[in-house]
Amino acid sequence: MMPKTTKKKTTKQQVDAAKDSHVLSLEQQLRVPKVLKKKAFTTEEDLFIARAVVNTTLDPVKGCAQRASTYWKSCHAMYNLLRQQEGAPALISDWGVNSIKARFGKTISTDCIKFVGYLQRTKVVEQSGWGIDDYINAADLLWQEQYKNPSNTRSAWLCY
Repeated sequence: MMPKTTKKKTTKQQVDAAKDSHVLSLEQQLRVPKVLKKKAFTTEEDLFIARAVVNTTLDPVKGCAQRASTYWKSCHAMYNLLRQQEGAPALISDWGVNSIKARFGKTISTDCIKFVGYLQRTKVVEQSGWGIDDYINAADLLWQEQYKNPSNTRSAWLCY
């Protein structure tokens, strides 16, 4: 004869508690982790972005005659190449194509436009013996007079 197994009777409260704990564990598993905010761009990275955009634009083979997505991928590749050439860490940067595109569009290109205005103001009266570097320094002085501080990024100077 086989021994009789006794089943524990489960109460409605026990069933509800088990369901709740199961639902909670699923919610915890499905919870999307908070996205950590990335660090801000450094001035050095702004310079690399500006140089990458200028180099990509002036490329005699492709230049600007390509789709926007291809153009910004080329800028991103050039950005990483310039970083490696300058002795930056050999790892590929944390910044993606869209981050570089947004940084150039929102910040660096605005500085470029402002700089061109300052540079044009300095070139209104041509100075004998002055080269482009002298005009750039004069534009930098105008910037400092206007904003009472040195320019935030020198990347604008590279766009000219």
